[in-house]
Amino acid sequence: AALSSLCRLPVASVYAEPALVTLARSMMEEIVTLAWASGALISKDIVETSIARSKAFPTDMYASMYHDLDRGRPMELV
Repeated sequence: AALSSLCRLPVASVYAEPALVTLARSMMEEIVTLAWASGALISKDIVETSIARSKAFPTDMYASMYHDLDRGRPMELV
């Protein structure tokens, strides 16, 4: 959602761009590391699973956060 909003692109387009996939992977890995450090039980393959799911989204699908940004509404940042 964050990258779709930042890039103003549909999710599948974000994950079709190798540099953005690398950025997404880094962001997700950092979140997983923080979650593990706090004791959360998260699957070791969650990053790759999430990337695969995102790549499979319809080519015209935007994250809901993008729609909020586009319409000037408060975004789900918290």
